[in-house]
Amino acid sequence: MIHSLMLKAIRLARNGKPAPNPKVGSLIIKEGRIVGTGFHRRAGYPHAETIALIEAGTKARGGTLITTLEPCCHYGQTPPCTDQIIKFGIRKVMVGMIDPNPIVSGMGIRRLEEAGCEVEVGIEASRCEELNRGYIKRIKTGLPYTMVKIASSLDGRIATVTGESKWITSLTSRRWAHLLRSRVDAVVIGIGTVLSDDPELTVRLVPGENPARIIIDPELKIRERDRVLSEEGRTIILSKKDGKRPKAEVVLLERFDPESILKKIGSLGFNEIMIEGGGKIFSSIIRSRLFDEIIIIYGPVLLGDGIPFTRFPIERLSDGLRLKVKDVKRSGPDLIVELERCLPGS
Repeated sequence: MIHSLMLKAIRLARNGKPAPNPKVGSLIIKEGRIVGTGFHRRAGYPHAETIALIEAGTKARGGTLITTLEPCCHYGQTPPCTDQIIKFGIRKVMVGMIDPNPIVSGMGIRRLEEAGCEVEVGIEASRCEELNRGYIKRIKTGLPYTMVKIASSLDGRIATVTGESKWITSLTSRRWAHLLRSRVDAVVIGIGTVLSDDPELTVRLVPGENPARIIIDPELKIRERDRVLSEEGRTIILSKKDGKRPKAEVVLLERFDPESILKKIGSLGFNEIMIEGGGKIFSSIIRSRLFDEIIIIYGPVLLGDGIPFTRFPIERLSDGLRLKVKDVKRSGPDLIVELERCLPGS
């Protein structure tokens, strides 16, 4: 039963977009019944444990808290969850995983145990880690979890020789891509894609929330009429040049190599991002091997001498970038291939 309840807490956690904080879901159990639930909706909002405790009220006393992540024990934008858990009289705490953040890691558990709570750690740990893969990676490396999403012809082209790319894939696949968009903290594109395609980078085809939009624009070429500047939500421009643009934050960056770009994005508090184009950005990020996943949506079309999604020299087959196939599925007339970067030695 405890495992099924932790899975329910994980499903709850997925409803939130609390970056730079982790996604957390919590349940309060009393006499075999769920008396309180909560998830961390936004950074600065009450944490999942606190919401569940308030919902449970006096029923929380003597009950069990099930939470996907170790409760925090420090003051941030909100008070420590451990203090609330102790105050409400929780008897037992079931934790999915330890928080990797050094200001919490292990100390939240210790605080609860010192107050007399029984604590068990590691319930559905691998699923809890998957839930917060971006948060874990950013805390440990400073880099966000990075997906590269490519819409391609069968022969690896993202546009014709004249730059036409709308639409290589079907409406069904574009809806699926918008669903992916709604789940990440930010989407990233280069200025070339902005100038040629004038994309909105919003979630329009499915219910969901727009991610932040990050534009890599070293020379600040973006135009005030570009649609990414007219849409609601957060837009960030990474540039070497200082300046102002409507409804956008211009963030200065000296170096535009993949590691510098990703570290800057991580420092801005984004846990999971999706790179959406164009060819130069795809090539740079893929060649750097700093991505975590590549998702290719193949439309059933051949574009001959069109623009390829990667362009960098490989002389020997042994030097090729080997990937692990995570999933392959149909999407209307298209084919979706999800790939993971193979770790060294794998």
